[in-house]
Amino acid sequence: MNATQPALFDYPQAQRELDLESVLEFLDSIPYINSGGCGISALAIYRWHITRGSFIGDRPFVILPEDEWDLQNNSRVLTSREFKRLSLSHIGIEIDNEVCDSTGEVDRDYFIFEQPERLNETELLECLNNNSWNSFFNRERAIPIIETELNIDLSDIKI
Repeated sequence: MNATQPALFDYPQAQRELDLESVLEFLDSIPYINSGGCGISALAIYRWHITRGSFIGDRPFVILPEDEWDLQNNSRVLTSREFKRLSLSHIGIEIDNEVCDSTGEVDRDYFIFEQPERLNETELLECLNNNSWNSFFNRERAIPIIETELNIDLSDIKI
C-alpha cells in the first residue's frame, strides 16, 4: 500500500441487486473518486442505468465549472471539439432533473451558472482518455473494481 494513497475499499463482490443509493455509496467509498475520478464515476452511474434498461438522456454529463473563465473556455472548446483543452473542475450526471455525483445530489450552490456545459457519452470518453486528471485517483486499481461490482464495462477508458 502506498503511503500517500489509501487502499481501495475492500468491497465484497456480492451477487445482489443494487439500487442507485447503493451504487453511489459504493462509488463514494473509492478513494479520490471525486478528485480525479468524477468523470469515471458519472460514466459508471450512466452505464449501470443502461444495463437496467433505464434511459437518462442524450447529454446527461454535466461539467460543473469553478468560475466564468471555465464556463467560457469550455463553451469554446466544445464548439471546436478540442477536448484536451477542457477545464474540468468536476463532472456530474443528471438523473430525473437532478445532478449528482457519488455523494448524491450536487449542492445547488455549485451551479454558479444557469446553463453548464453538457456532454454525451462519446464526448465524456474523449475527455476521460485525453485530459490529465488528478493522479491521486488510481484508475488502474479502481476501474476493475467498479466494473466487477456494478457489472458494467469500462474497458474503453485508458488506464
